[in-house]
Amino acid sequence: MLTRTTWRLAVLPPFVLSSIGSIERSCRAFGRAGATGVRRSVLTVLNFYLHESVVCVVTDTLGVHPEDKSPLRLTIKAYPVPHWQGLICGIGPMQFIVGWYCRAITSMLAKGIRHLDEFTPDVLREMFEEYEQCGSRETTSTIYHFGFDHDAGCFIGFAYRSAEGFVSEELEYGAWIHPALGDSSLEFNSVTNSLISIAKEQKLRDESAPVQDQVGIGGHLISYVMLRFERDDGTYGVRTEIDRCHEFPDYEEAYRRACMKLPANQSL
Repeated sequence: MLTRTTWRLAVLPPFVLSSIGSIERSCRAFGRAGATGVRRSVLTVLNFYLHESVVCVVTDTLGVHPEDKSPLRLTIKAYPVPHWQGLICGIGPMQFIVGWYCRAITSMLAKGIRHLDEFTPDVLREMFEEYEQCGSRETTSTIYHFGFDHDAGCFIGFAYRSAEGFVSEELEYGAWIHPALGDSSLEFNSVTNSLISIAKEQKLRDESAPVQDQVGIGGHLISYVMLRFERDDGTYGVRTEIDRCHEFPDYEEAYRRACMKLPANQSL
């Protein structure tokens, strides 16, 4: 179910704000792809803003056990592809998302994200069928691609959802968040505070839910910003900035609990 949250575009660094100004956007939520899919999900927070001149993606770094939501790892959840001037990320099982990233950069010959879109649905369907045959039929996943389209002179984004057979869905401009925040209305007034406030609210609500409905949020927040700029010759380029911008208060405890899950520590 989509929800709307009012916010000011302040998730971006100052150089981005100076280029596009402070504007109001409706914040759409991915919505949960059914309770079963959420319970099986390993990768959790994924918030993004898509605009013709900028893309901002924000993730946390906590990977959890799909059943009891206990910390398993601290990891990245978005993967830059600078040769396509883009970014690959997703929600769902980490093995499938990383598997697609590796397949894309090692086996796919494409000029950019739009060209890659021509081949992505078929390959994802093939990979997901193999993944399900390994005993993961209750899992859902959504893959997201963001990148710069030089022919159009703007950023574009695509979603590929397992629940819809990985058909290509070109994304509208705007802000999207996962997990959803319901019907609340939040206002954000600065770059850092907006970024942290969204995730804090998501984490608070997630931890108040029954364990079987939680997605697990924590570790650090990492922001990925791709910005369009114009060169002296009039052509466009893309600058990418990655920042580990926040540490959750329970980071050390999450790290300790993840360490205890290591095979070498099981007998302790």
